[in-house]
This record gives sequence, structure tokens and C-alpha cells, in this order.
Amino acid sequence: MAQWPRATARAVTATLLAAVAGAAYLGLFALVQVLIGPATAWISALLAATVLGATFGFLEPLRRRVEPLLDATLSADRVRTRQRIHRAVRDIAGVRDETGVVALLRAALHDGMGIDAVHLVAGPPDGPLDEIAPLGGSAAMVAPGGALDAALRAGVPSAREIAGALVIAFPAQAQLVGGVLVGPRADGRPHTRDDRVLLETLAAQVAMAIANARTWEEIRALERRAREENAYLRAAALPAADAGQLVGQSLAWRSALAQVQQVAPTDAAVLVLGETGTGKELVVRAIHQNSRRADRVLMQVASAAVPESLLESELFGHEKGAFSGATSRKLGRFELADGGTLFLDDVDTLPLGIQAKLLRAIQEGEVQRLGSTQMRVVDVRMVAASNRDLLAEVRAGRFREDLYYRLHVVPIHLPPLRERCEDIPLLVEHFARREWARLGRPMGEIPAETLAALQAYDWPGNVRELRNVVERTIVMSKDGVLRLAEPLRARQPVAVAVGSATDLGKASLAELVKRYKTRLIRTALARSDGNQREAAELLGIHRPSLTRMLRELDLGVPAGSSDT
Repeated sequence: MAQWPRATARAVTATLLAAVAGAAYLGLFALVQVLIGPATAWISALLAATVLGATFGFLEPLRRRVEPLLDATLSADRVRTRQRIHRAVRDIAGVRDETGVVALLRAALHDGMGIDAVHLVAGPPDGPLDEIAPLGGSAAMVAPGGALDAALRAGVPSAREIAGALVIAFPAQAQLVGGVLVGPRADGRPHTRDDRVLLETLAAQVAMAIANARTWEEIRALERRAREENAYLRAAALPAADAGQLVGQSLAWRSALAQVQQVAPTDAAVLVLGETGTGKELVVRAIHQNSRRADRVLMQVASAAVPESLLESELFGHEKGAFSGATSRKLGRFELADGGTLFLDDVDTLPLGIQAKLLRAIQEGEVQRLGSTQMRVVDVRMVAASNRDLLAEVRAGRFREDLYYRLHVVPIHLPPLRERCEDIPLLVEHFARREWARLGRPMGEIPAETLAALQAYDWPGNVRELRNVVERTIVMSKDGVLRLAEPLRARQPVAVAVGSATDLGKASLAELVKRYKTRLIRTALARSDGNQREAAELLGIHRPSLTRMLRELDLGVPAGSSDT
């Protein structure tokens, strides 16, 4: 449908009135000729003037009535078009996603102007311009440096013809450039000046809607990240009992703390090494709290506790449908720790395949979720911990050498408790005060003979074992005096007869190894009174590894066994 300007209505009205006047003149002239016969020239001229004057005097009121009616009839399509565009402008203001904006824009131009080919292109001022919700599902990127790219980045919202399309750039903005590309009308008519004005108004509103949609998406992403961080922190926060101060005055302990204070303000990767129970988690927390990332999150990954099949998803995240059971998108620990610190506990237990991907993430600062093709840039400080000799693991082929040197930038060795016996009285008092306060009891007495006995013990479980002994002693005490219920006995190494050489030939090597492992595990569980964690320490393996072996050997969980 064409859009009729007011001048067209006036011209049509004048033409109609002239035709009516001419017809009236001819009719009257013929009537006079019949009534009075042939007349002289002056009578004919007078008659013509009289008829014309009378005719125009009679038709002027008619003209004033006809012209508005004709103008309204011819411009009805223009009014409908304006109403459809204005309604689209109003509706677009309430849309908060880019796809919805494009759908409204296309519907408005199709219904109001008969335009089918509508493309919306947008992007950052210093980045590529991509099509949003493209027709047919295949997005086209605007070639940098071309005439179309220059027109869209100009920030001048005036329509111009480029390569057969009408291009209306977005008004100048700090965060967004782009515009609307409009194809020809379906009826083949050219775009009028009114079309261009309407399209410029619509493009300005679309630019605001796209900017708002992207802002809302950023807000929703931050909200999702905050929820996931909070959920993780609630599940992975260290117990209050482990959040105390780093207690000790020995030279070995003060030397380790000096390293912590020196390396904490930097972004250098740190590898904390020490036996089980020496306080590696507390040292890592101190490094984070004294760093410039202290206002961000400290993410912990207990590598030994996460099943190997889920470890990659835990570290790098996954998209919905990436694998069986992936019912929703999940952010990995790297993305959650962006801007903060990522702590890999028991890093020596990582499978070699995960080690390769971890090395790339550390070197490139990029991660890729499972099921995604997009690389995401992360800014993470790496801190790792292990109770094993990682260099020996490298020589044995169980740990990548390049990853070892990437993590081993600043090593911090925590001394075992047997090498800092002078710290035992301070630690005992610290744990005793906390336990007495927790139980609501008054501060009791710590006899000198108790401290002497504690200092004489070898403490294979280090500070963790000391804490457990102090807490158990206070709980069992009836008079508030910290006395050991029984002497502390050092654990004996597990020794199990392998079997005689006569067993050879009676069973396969795999069966003999299975029998040997079974005897070792049963002996370790018996000596630890069924405590799986202590049994794993006797065997020199991690507790999840022991649990897996119990399942593989079909040993089940012995009666009375536990994890604590």
C-alpha cells in the first residue's frame, strides 16, 4: 500500500473539481443555445464567466468537504503504519532479551511496511559486529573496514542505501554500535521519506533495548555466579575449628610463616608441601587472606575426593546436555574463582589427562566447558598442596613434569610436628581453650607431666592428631584436668606375610596380588580399629583410594569402621 502525502490529496481534489466545472459549463452552454438560439460572442463570454463563477462558488464548500475525506482515505495506510511502528516502540521498551527485540522489530516492519528482510547487527565499539537472531539460523559477521562496517560505526542515525539495503545506524553510544538493515518492500515500491523517519525512530529505540538487554544479561550472569559461589562456599567452607590462628614459635614454623608473608601479596603460584595434618589448608587460607585477591573467593578442589569421571566437569564446568546427567549448565571452579584464588588440594592425585588440561588452563588463562566451543578467559591465582614428594611422582611418570614446574614457582615446606616439639605446649593450650569454651566448661589445668608425654610422642598424624587427642582427653575428663587416659603408643608399620614361594603356580599373578592386597587392607583396618582414614594413612594411600579398593575387592565396610 502506498502512503499518500497531503499534496497528492489536494491535486486529486482540484482535478475532480475542474472536471465537474467543465461538465457544468458545457451543459449550461448547450441549454442556453437551445433556449435562445445562436448568440453573439459577448453574450457567450458573459454566459461562460457567469457559469464559471457560479460553478466555482457552488463547488468551494464541496471542495472543503471532499478534500479532507479524500486525504483521510488516501492516508489511512500511513496512519496504520505509524500506529504499528509506535506500538512496536512501546513494546520494545519492555523486552529484556535480544531475541525478543529482533522478533518485535521484524513483526512491526512486516505488518506496517510490508518488509520481510530485516537484519539487526550489533557489537562492542572495539570488536566485531555480529547479527542477532539471524534469519535461517546462520549469523553473518560484518566485514571489518568495509562501507557497511563504517556506516554502522558512524553513530549517525540517518538512513542510507548500501548494497541494495537501507541501513540505519544506532545513535552514538559508549558500549554498543550497530544498526538495522532493511530490505525492499514486498510490493517493490521505494522507501519514502516518511519511511526513513519512522525507521530512524525505531532504530534508536532498538539500540536502547539491545543495550538494556545486554545489561540485564550481565546482571543475571552475576546473580547466577553469586548463587553458585554461595552454594559452593556453604558446602566447602572449612570448619570453624580449622579457622584459628597459625600457632607456633619454633624456628622451623616461623621460617614457613615468613615465606607465607613474603609470597602472599604476589600472584606467584605456590606449592604447599607437608605431611598429612601439618596445616596446609590454614597456610593456603593465610596466603589468600593476605593477598590482593582477599575480597574475592578462595575456591578449593579436593582432588582426591572427587571421582575421576566428574573431576573435569568440576574444574572446567559443562553445558547442558554435555554428557548423560548434565541437565543444566554448570560453572567450573576456574570460572567461579575468577579474580580470586584456586586451591588444588592433593594435587598429586590428579589423573594425567586432567593434568594436561589443567596445564593449558594455567598457561593460557583460558578454560572451555565440556560441551562448549567457546574459550573463556579467567584470572586465577593457583595454589596447590600435596603430602607427597611431587618430584618423585614426576620421576615415576605419575605427574607431568611441565605441570610440576608450573606449580612449583614458590614451594613452602611445612615442618612435621616432631620437628617443632617446642610448639606443642602452645598448640595444646590453644586447642584446650577452644574445647573448654565449646563445652561451656571453665578453663582447666594442663599438668606438666601431660605436656612432657605429649612432647615425647612422635605424632605421625601431626597437628591434626594432637588436636584430636586434646579434644578426646577434655571430653573424657571429669575434674577439668587434662590427663591422658592411656600412654600414647606409636603406630607400628603394617607387616603382613606375603606367602611362601610354594604359592607360585597354584594361582595366577593377579590372584596372588589380590590376596596380598586383601590381607594388607584387613590388617590396616584392624590396627586402626576400623577407621578408614587412619587405615589409609597406614597404607600410605588416600582414603578415597582405600574406599575404591574395598569396593573392587568386595570387602565391604567392616563392622565398626568409619571415616573419622
